[in-house]
Amino acid sequence: MPEELENLAMVFAPKPEEPLQVVVDASRPAPPIEPLLPEQIQAHDAVFADQQHEADAVANLLGLWTFGVLGADLVGDEFRQAAEDKRDQRQAGPKLRPGPDTRDD
Repeated sequence: MPEELENLAMVFAPKPEEPLQVVVDASRPAPPIEPLLPEQIQAHDAVFADQQHEADAVANLLGLWTFGVLGADLVGDEFRQAAEDKRDQRQAGPKLRPGPDTRDD
C-alpha cells in the first residue's frame, strides 16, 4: 500500500519551473506608425458601421427579451389587481339601482 502512494505522489508531483527571464528592450522606441490613406479610413468606417448595425440588432433583441420577462409580471400584476377589485365588489354586495316605481319627487 505505501508503494502505491509513493507512485501516486510521483505522478502528481509538480515539475520544477524554470525561473522567468525578463527581457527588457526599452532602449529602442517603437517604429513610427504610418498615417492611414483615405481609402483605409473609409474601409475602417465601413467595418465599424456594420458593427453598429449589428449592435443595434442585438440591443433590439435584448429589449424584446426583457419585455418578455418583465411584461409577463407586469400584465399578471394588472390582471391580479383587476380580479381583486372584482372580488372586493362582490363581497361588498350588489349596488341597488332605483327601480321605475321608486322615484324621488
